[in-house]
Amino acid sequence: MKPIVLLDAINSVDKRDYLRKDYRLLKMLKEDLGRYNHFILTSTTKKDLYKTLDLLGIPLDFFTLILTFDDLTCLKPHPNAFKRILDFTKDLPETHVLVGDNERMDIIPSKKVGMKTIMVWNESDIADFNVESIYDVSKIIQILND
Repeated sequence: MKPIVLLDAINSVDKRDYLRKDYRLLKMLKEDLGRYNHFILTSTTKKDLYKTLDLLGIPLDFFTLILTFDDLTCLKPHPNAFKRILDFTKDLPETHVLVGDNERMDIIPSKKVGMKTIMVWNESDIADFNVESIYDVSKIIQILND
């Protein structure tokens, strides 16, 4: 029950104080990365994620699959959470690129299942690429596909 109480507390934070529509991010996702399928794998709740996406101005239907705390029996960093994406796509793991900001929760487990990785905002010796900004992700995706 404690994790639910914690998630309720997190969900109660008013994100309007620090999140705004991000037209640059939306443009990057739609124009630079629009030909790819997009997935979300998060340990937060649907309620919290939907609130975040709404504030950022990113439509839910942009994503092929969204997996949250509400959908998963094994949360990140458990590799089975990442395998749910692979099972859904039925594509080879190395054709997937995980973009994450936490080495332990994102980079290590996605590498274990064979995905390529991009660490955002932090440095990781394990990640395939490190970028300072989310807006740099499209450049890396281009490199990976050249």
